[in-house]
Amino acid sequence: TVVDMARRWETDVIDVEHDWLFIMIGLNDVSFRHMDNLVDGAVTDEVYRETYRRLLARVREALSSKIVLIEPTPIFTDPQHQCHEEMRTVCGIVAELAEEFGTELCRLHERFYRRIMDYPERTWMLDHVHPSFRGHGIIASSILEHLGCGFARPHSSPQLR
Repeated sequence: TVVDMARRWETDVIDVEHDWLFIMIGLNDVSFRHMDNLVDGAVTDEVYRETYRRLLARVREALSSKIVLIEPTPIFTDPQHQCHEEMRTVCGIVAELAEEFGTELCRLHERFYRRIMDYPERTWMLDHVHPSFRGHGIIASSILEHLGCGFARPHSSPQLR
């Protein structure tokens, strides 16, 4: 959760003095709300927003890192699950903070969710929170495209048959 990340922020981020900082946090903050054995570690939207804001302010104060905030992935593939709306709220908070701190924003959530819905027979997640190899591929390609490092797919090239 963002609260757990805050405990490690100084040693994992500030002390390392990163040139680039990519942050994707929020999945556990919401998923713990729906897991009886982890509900005590769940983070409310307000705690999420204020903790994340404090961490970003600390980076801006201490470092000149380029920052990319990445929306978290979806939790469950069931489109009716309550957490989808909660995750969209968290993505909205990420967008607000990106604007407030002048960071880049990599919009991942809906792209990942669309891929799950377009190809439900594929395994995108190992469980409800951990991406599979294919799921990590969506994350990686989203970041690369956001950075302008898109790649041509071989089947799209007219020279290749």
